[in-house]
Amino acid sequence: MKKIFTYSSLCLLAMMTILTTSCKREDLADVITLQDGDKVALSLVDKIEVAGGTNNYTLDNSEMVIPVTIAFDGASTKAFTVQLLGNTDTVATLVANGALPPGTLPFVPGSFSIPPTINIAYGVKSVSFNLQVNRTFLEKNYGADLAFVVKMAGAAKGNTVITGKATTIVVVKTGAIMTPTDVHYITFASPNSVLNLPIPGDKPGFVVGSQDLNVPLDLALSGIAGGLFTVDVARSNEIVEAAIQAGTLTDAVPLRIDQYEVTSGKGVFEAGKNSSRINLAIKTSAVIFAAPNKKLAMGLVLKDPTKFQLGKSNTTMLVTIDPNYYKRTPFNGTPFVIKGTVGVASDFIPASNYDFGGEGVAYHDNGGRDGGQFRRPDQVDIADNNITIGWTGSNEWLSYTVNVEEDGVYEMNAIFGAPDPNFTYSVFSWINNITGGTLVAAKTPGGYGDQQPNLSTVTLKKGQQVIKMYFDNARYDFRGFIFTRKN
Repeated sequence: MKKIFTYSSLCLLAMMTILTTSCKREDLADVITLQDGDKVALSLVDKIEVAGGTNNYTLDNSEMVIPVTIAFDGASTKAFTVQLLGNTDTVATLVANGALPPGTLPFVPGSFSIPPTINIAYGVKSVSFNLQVNRTFLEKNYGADLAFVVKMAGAAKGNTVITGKATTIVVVKTGAIMTPTDVHYITFASPNSVLNLPIPGDKPGFVVGSQDLNVPLDLALSGIAGGLFTVDVARSNEIVEAAIQAGTLTDAVPLRIDQYEVTSGKGVFEAGKNSSRINLAIKTSAVIFAAPNKKLAMGLVLKDPTKFQLGKSNTTMLVTIDPNYYKRTPFNGTPFVIKGTVGVASDFIPASNYDFGGEGVAYHDNGGRDGGQFRRPDQVDIADNNITIGWTGSNEWLSYTVNVEEDGVYEMNAIFGAPDPNFTYSVFSWINNITGGTLVAAKTPGGYGDQQPNLSTVTLKKGQQVIKMYFDNARYDFRGFIFTRKN
């Protein structure tokens, strides 16, 4: 009985082995047949028309993504690749032969992207890839039908492309996928193309700094805000000249390009923001010393946004400023005289006797009035002796109208009380630095109240001019100065 069981078991094992081996051979034969079978043929649809509605595409503030499918006539028997090319040159021909409607425009190189190679896996019947289209290009051509052609350049490993099915025409109907309010336009926010300064009222439209008049100007973006981008803001005297010739600007002269600038030269739209503020900086000296009765005009032009497009209007701005707003008068009604006789000292010019004209014209003070009552409500800090300027701060300045009797070299005696040897100053005639840079206010034994001479040599030109005392690095008392012609 035991032997019978053993023989039976052996027979059963032998039969199972034969069956298993047979199955394995059969599966392997199937695999070999699948891998070495017929190659597949590829095809594209004749046309993909993106026209809103239920079209399978996505559109955000950066790009449009259009999915495209390559179909096979059976399951792929091997992994392989297919090459893709984009073409815009044939669009005109397609319009000419009636394949595309009249007026269809081609995309331009760089406005769309196509993957150069598609990897196709084993055992699939189709594969999809994405076409990426630049939104800014769509918006610049809003209202038009735009087209390009995608072509399969060849399939690897013996696979083929069905004749007449190697290309698809991609048409994007911009008027159907967007509304006018969807289009992004970059403009100056003001509806007026000319800004005349000062603006009547309490807010003149600018802020007076130590060297510049700072004019804030706003830029605007229509449509839904996207990611960060910039737009250049260029200065242009050409549009100023054109406006004067056309009569848009009257009683105006162009301000020299080097006398105004746009801070950083760009408007920056932060992510998610539809507005941006730029700062126009106008040299105060250019306004103060301008010829009377003529407005100074500046031109600004928006250019080269890194995203979206410029508006159809409001991309230029003219800014004018009336120099008559800055009326400067000498403290005594007439200029201080700097005598032209060699060796003769001119009269002392007290520090507190700076010109009338106010903040940004006759002086600049960092704010907060200290000292006595003399010349209030000016913010200049005048000591109780009504002569000395105290509580000085860096970048503050005072100006004095003088009349120089003769060209020559002069000894300038600037009288300071300085508790520290590291404080500096410089002096200008009009906008020219006559001290050749900064000078050190010598430390005085008695500190602030012990004002002492600081002698230097300067060259002055004959005639009326404005002398500006500039406190570069300041925490000293300034009493005034005296000029003596040397030769």
